[in-house]
Amino acid sequence: KDKVRTRVVTIVLDRTDVDLEGATLQLDGRPVGNILMALPSPYLGGKIISMVTVDVNASRTGTKLTLAEHPGLVADVVSTPVYDPERSRARS
Repeated sequence: KDKVRTRVVTIVLDRTDVDLEGATLQLDGRPVGNILMALPSPYLGGKIISMVTVDVNASRTGTKLTLAEHPGLVADVVSTPVYDPERSRARS
């Protein structure tokens, strides 16, 4: 585990009008990862949910990341499951 350098985490973004797949994520202006896939989430009111790979130092829940290709756009690292973190929804 000491040699792990990257993690796969989930981020949420408010914007839906930009192409995000492949975008570079930054922390304090330094590249720390890439967006693997990005889709609107019906459970989050249309916000974009995305799987990303990031450096371990950028993987903590609550970390705010920016996108190199879209200045001013902020992504929040979130815990999973995103839409029901307490897992309180009934299962059918």
